Amino acid sequence: MAPRTPLLVVLAAILMLPACTSEETTTAPSDNAPSLARSTLKDGQARGATQGGKVTLCHRTGQGFRRITVGSAAVPAHLAHGDERASETSACAPTVVIFSAVADGIVRTGSLGSAVIDNSVVQVLNVPSFEDRGVVEFDTKNMSLPVKQAQLKLSVYASNGPFPFTVQVFAYSGNGVLDFDDRDSGALATSFEYAGEATVTLDVTSAVQKLVSAGAPFVGFNLRIPIASPIVYNGPFVAFNSNEYAPAAVLEVTE
Repeated sequence: MAPRTPLLVVLAAILMLPACTSEETTTAPSDNAPSLARSTLKDGQARGATQGGKVTLCHRTGQGFRRITVGSAAVPAHLAHGDERASETSACAPTVVIFSAVADGIVRTGSLGSAVIDNSVVQVLNVPSFEDRGVVEFDTKNMSLPVKQAQLKLSVYASNGPFPFTVQVFAYSGNGVLDFDDRDSGALATSFEYAGEATVTLDVTSAVQKLVSAGAPFVGFNLRIPIASPIVYNGPFVAFNSNEYAPAAVLEVTE
C-alpha cells in the first residue's frame, strides 16, 4: 500500500499555485471585443477622438463628408452608415463635387431685338449692332458647407479675335431657368483676358461661398464683354460649349 500524503502537504501545494487573475486573462483583446475598443488601443488618432466620451467622425452626406462629434454609443450606427473616424485635431479629407449646368444659353439685346436663346452655345459678344451675354446656372441646393474652393470650368466651342479681350463674370442667385432677367443679374465675381485658349478655368470661390451661405438654390453666372468692339458684326467673341453642344460648363467645388 502506497503511503498517504499528509493533508497539510496537499493544502500547502494548492496555496503555492500562481493565482489566475482577470488582468492576466485579458491582456490580448478577444475576438468578441468591440471594434471601437480595439481601434482605440491601436490608433493614436482614434484614442484622441474618444476623449471625454465623445467620438469625432467624418460623417458621410450626399455630397461628401462633414465633421461631427457623437457619443460613443452612437459610433457603430454611424460606421455602418459609411462614416469614418477622424482625430480631434485633423479635418476630414476634402471632397470634390462636380455640379453640371442645369440651364445655359444666350441673352441678346440690340438691333436684332431682345431674345433669350436656349438650345445654343454660351456666346459672349459685344459689337455696335447687338450684344450677347452668355448665361450658365447650377443647382446648388445640396451643396455642403463650408465651400473651400469653387472653380467654373468652361470648354470653348468657337472664338474670334483680335485677341486678347476682357470677359467679365457676374455671379447671382438663379432659378434654374434661362430668362431675360439673367442678363443684368449679380455682382462681379471675376474677370479674365481671353486669348484663344481651348478651355477656361476661373476661381469663383468667394462668390459661391456668399451665394450658398445665403441659401441660393441655384448659382448663376453671366459673362460679358464690357467694351463694345468697333467691328460691326463679327467682332471678337468667345462661345462656350453647352448642354446641347457638350461638354457643358461645370462648377467644381471642394467641400
